[in-house]
Amino acid sequence: MKFRIIIISLIFLLLVGIVFLLTSRSSAPTPATFVPASFPVATTLQNSGSKKTFDQLIITPPRPPFKAVLDNIHLDVYAVLPCTESPTESVIMLTGKYSENKPINTFESAVASVVSWEPDIASDIGLLLFPTAKVVEPAASKNFERVSVLNPSVVAEYEKRMSVTVDGEPAAIYYAWTLNYVFFATSQVCLEGVMSEVYPGD
Repeated sequence: MKFRIIIISLIFLLLVGIVFLLTSRSSAPTPATFVPASFPVATTLQNSGSKKTFDQLIITPPRPPFKAVLDNIHLDVYAVLPCTESPTESVIMLTGKYSENKPINTFESAVASVVSWEPDIASDIGLLLFPTAKVVEPAASKNFERVSVLNPSVVAEYEKRMSVTVDGEPAAIYYAWTLNYVFFATSQVCLEGVMSEVYPGD
């Protein structure tokens, strides 16, 4: 009799454990956009306890090309991180929205808006990339040019570079896409270093 009671008790405990596991898994929220938990999204450059959307980091009202970019990104899924190689400089990650046009759902609108924005990138987010600078301006040419990728496993399509001046000194801004994430950085090493942390690839 005692043996049967023990067996019944064990079966009951096993069933309770299975129900608990199934319930806890089904209630766990699934993020809409994948960002590793260790990656500080929507927190950097903000006071403790506050949470700003990306457009709230911008000091001056965005001009039309930048406004088009803001319309095509998730304002609450972004990051501003220090570059490991140069902690006084930053890397910005923005997340492009997927279109809801059928039959193909792409983020081509986000890509096109960033391309149109290229001549103004230095003026619009230069001070976020170079936080200690007073003035960030494009150099003689406002054109981004494609450059050879150092680590193809983290850059899905292409990488671009534009020469800028930071407080009168020569510098550069790089950017590249992986999936619907676009990254902006002050050097190729900073750019690909953060990209490999966020999306290490296969």
